[in-house]
Amino acid sequence: MENIDNLYQLQLIDSEIDKLNKRKSGIAEEKKLNELEEKIKKLVLLIVKERELLNQSEFEQKHLEDELTLLIAKIQREESRLYGGEIANPKELKSLQVEIKALNTTRESQEDELLAKIDQTDKIAGQLEKLKQAEIDFNKKAENLREKVLLVAEDINKAIVDKEKKKKNIVKEIDADLLGLYQKLRREKRGIAVAILSGLTCGGCYMEMPQIKNAEMRQAEIWRCPNCRRI
Repeated sequence: MENIDNLYQLQLIDSEIDKLNKRKSGIAEEKKLNELEEKIKKLVLLIVKERELLNQSEFEQKHLEDELTLLIAKIQREESRLYGGEIANPKELKSLQVEIKALNTTRESQEDELLAKIDQTDKIAGQLEKLKQAEIDFNKKAENLREKVLLVAEDINKAIVDKEKKKKNIVKEIDADLLGLYQKLRREKRGIAVAILSGLTCGGCYMEMPQIKNAEMRQAEIWRCPNCRRI
């Protein structure tokens, strides 16, 4: 019975290792980290887009400022001519007054347009700062989660290494043919090659055995379920 006892102990260890590997692949913090990293990717794209909008708005604002500067300079030149005493012809003076009035109307319009553009630029810049701060906050959270994932994974890996050491010692005590059968069943039966018989019920497939099969099983050192073929 030593062979089957060792085989059952091997099954228990392998099942524990399977659970540890499953836990490692499904660490809760890692799932949160993956979700957060997806959010960060989307946020980075938004930041790039917002920065492009800001650059465009700043370019348009500079263009409006330059145009307004040139217009103001022109108005000042024309006003200097108007009040400088250089023009004596009344008709010419009247024409210059009309031109200056039109230029000032254009100036008011351009100033309104510039103020609206400045407001737009400030809003985009403010939104960009909010997005950049959100990215900083998300990255801090992501870093904390990475540390937690690393710590949990390290603990799990240590536990797996410990189980593997125990497994190695037990494997030495099992007959090679029986070990081969066990490994084959492990691949075929979702990791469970050896099951406990509870009463007349197989712990692998949960099918009830006929009474005669139960008697046969108790007389054999190695017995396999007639339904699922587990040991």
